[in-house]
Amino acid sequence: MSRCGLHGAGARAVLPCVCLVAMACTRPPSASDLAEETQGFVIRESREIMSTTFEISVAAGPEHDASTVRPSLEAALDEVARIERVMSPYLPDSEVSRVNAAAGGAPVVVSSELFGLVERSVALCEATDGLMDISFMPLGRVWDFRAEPFVPPSDEQIAQAMALVDCQAIELDGEVGTLRLPAPGMAIGLGAVAKGYAVDRASSVLSAAGFANHLVNGGGDVLARGAKADGPWMVGLRHPRGERGALMGSMPLRDAAMVTSGDYERFVDYQGVRYHHIIDPRTGRPAQGLASVSVVDGSAERADALATALLAAGPDEAERLRQALGVEALWVDSDGTVTASPGLAAVALIGREGPAPAP
Repeated sequence: MSRCGLHGAGARAVLPCVCLVAMACTRPPSASDLAEETQGFVIRESREIMSTTFEISVAAGPEHDASTVRPSLEAALDEVARIERVMSPYLPDSEVSRVNAAAGGAPVVVSSELFGLVERSVALCEATDGLMDISFMPLGRVWDFRAEPFVPPSDEQIAQAMALVDCQAIELDGEVGTLRLPAPGMAIGLGAVAKGYAVDRASSVLSAAGFANHLVNGGGDVLARGAKADGPWMVGLRHPRGERGALMGSMPLRDAAMVTSGDYERFVDYQGVRYHHIIDPRTGRPAQGLASVSVVDGSAERADALATALLAAGPDEAERLRQALGVEALWVDSDGTVTASPGLAAVALIGREGPAPAP
């Protein structure tokens, strides 16, 4: 493992980083903002889906023009929107909402798509020692970051919610394709996997249409296939304590996914304490010790889940879990220290003078 601070000489001396010149962006950065398309042409399309911006970029060949590429971009975004209609727990007619509404009652017949995603999620829950648990929704309900004013839940509320969180209690019947949540009040939420799954599916739509060189960015869940005419897709790493759009580094990405989870995505400062939406199932409270985690894997779905798990694990357990899961990762401690696994040790960090921004 390599470690370096986000400040001054420590980063240059410890981690073999290539210092970059910081770049100004005129809009919130996409995953490809760090690269200029100087050859060929890249066509982009974006849409607000799943409460975030999905942006798709295709490196088109000489045989293409915008009119031939855009229908495939729209089809990929339509696929993401379809997945949201199936898997959002906030849409009353989604399959997930039907499963949650039936908690404590009879099994619910679901599509093979949802069944498969839940089955894989339960396996990842077990592989991460319960740190990525899709049955967390009762905890998500008591930690209501949309409430005005926000007030942290009481110990009693947290304990009652934790009693309903157990991925191993989810009943899956593959023969008839049903899901059942055995206890009233149980609920599943696929926030740690559905966006990554949607990124993978959008990429599959583009590949099936013959566009081998593309990048899908679902609000920070990024999957790159192939390359652009002038080089690899470049992915920016957001600084967890910088201004919105501030980057702490970059890395090339090809035929792989990179997903970042951070405590800056949804949080509230309450009486001097930062409360964020990634809950540690072991405590029922926001995870402590890490500001952000980026995971690189072949699947955006898996990287999405494991970034959440590693952030919940905290700095003391993250490396052990990373090795057990067999992924590359880079994380930022709450004190601004960067830790990179061997495969990411050469990620280029943007040089900084002075101390890292305070949490």
